[in-house]
Amino acid sequence: MRQTLLPISALLLGAAILLIGTGLQAVLLPVRAGLEGFSILSIGLMGASHAVGFILGCLITPWMIQRVGHVRTLAVLSAIAAATVLLYPLILDEYAWVALRVITGFALAGLAMITESWLNEKATNTSRGLVFSLYMAVNLAAVMAGTLLLGAADPMAFTLFAITTIAVVCSLIPTALSKVAAPATVSRIRLDIRRLYQISPVGVGGCLAVGLANGAFGALGAVFAQRLGLATPEIALFVAASLLGGALAQFPLGRLSDIFDRRKIMLACTVSASVIGIALVAGPRFLPALSPMVLIVGVGVYGLFIYPLYPLAVSHANDFTPRDEFVATSSGLLVVYGIGAAVGPAMAALAMRQLGDSGLFAFTAAVHGVFTLFTLHRLRQRSAPSSDEKGSYVGIARNSTQASLSMAEVEADGTEPESGPTVGPAADPVEDPAAESGPTDQQGDVSVRH
Repeated sequence: MRQTLLPISALLLGAAILLIGTGLQAVLLPVRAGLEGFSILSIGLMGASHAVGFILGCLITPWMIQRVGHVRTLAVLSAIAAATVLLYPLILDEYAWVALRVITGFALAGLAMITESWLNEKATNTSRGLVFSLYMAVNLAAVMAGTLLLGAADPMAFTLFAITTIAVVCSLIPTALSKVAAPATVSRIRLDIRRLYQISPVGVGGCLAVGLANGAFGALGAVFAQRLGLATPEIALFVAASLLGGALAQFPLGRLSDIFDRRKIMLACTVSASVIGIALVAGPRFLPALSPMVLIVGVGVYGLFIYPLYPLAVSHANDFTPRDEFVATSSGLLVVYGIGAAVGPAMAALAMRQLGDSGLFAFTAAVHGVFTLFTLHRLRQRSAPSSDEKGSYVGIARNSTQASLSMAEVEADGTEPESGPTVGPAADPVEDPAAESGPTDQQGDVSVRH
């Protein structure tokens, strides 16, 4: 244990500091935007533009690493991320904030990719599962800690922006000083939606639906709580409760999906999320005197079902993916998720403008309802793989990039990959989505990511 932890302690510390800043920024910006009187549409577009930037970061960072190396890319992205944080309070314009969120998403995606690549490089076959689990724990704890920092100062003051900037800059120090050798170059994502859909219609549909619904909630959930009159510390608890609920449910539901048809577990989650979404629409409207704690507990239960959906969807897709295409499939599904997250906040903002604050959960309930119908249809089209054919569930931390996928791959099947991840479309389809035959005889060994 000591030999495993010491070499990666600096990397984990750097990741934790960065994620504290990331968690704080994610909840600070929509709250400050609401206090500044920004329109609900512009706040939704801020969430959408962050997702666009994140996708761009996953696509462009590998090219930057190839050009100047990991350390210089790390320094450049840290500088960009820190400078952008300082620009938010200096340029109090809603359209400027939408543009700045693209830059923020780009920089944070690149920083996460470099850190995950370094951790993956240092881990051995025997320690990779431990390293991966530690990174997940650090990811969750740091994001929640950052979220709760919202209550430490007035969002209208400069203090919280300064704390975020300090966290981004200081996260560079442990990683840059680490003696760990620079990792192999990360492959660039190439998207082939047709092939992804041929591999797993439910996997693609699930990732898109989760991007739409979770992207909307992540961008506008704090604004929803703010408009209901919750105090700043209560808004922080509101957001943190959903994250905690998702963390508590991910692995129990994942293990159940190893035993039963994953689609049925996904179905239970999406039906529950839809019902709770409807309750969150009706509750504040018909019971306006609901206490903040009731809302916080309610959104915590909501998180139980929405956050495990992504790893369940990718897990299901990888049950039908040949092992040598695991990273390609999972990375492509990450982009599909990002597309949904880029569209969802804007659509939810329009719903809130037309229906009031409850429009947020009306939108997410509608998305979950449509995905429920699609999953029921697919259950009749293809049977589930047997327990022997299925891979093992492996959840991946929130806001991870495709650089962590090979860690999940090795943890799940226990063997080192023969080469670095190769991300790109393959030539032949795996499965006709309209066929009513059983699962293909080539099954993936893994599943991924939250």
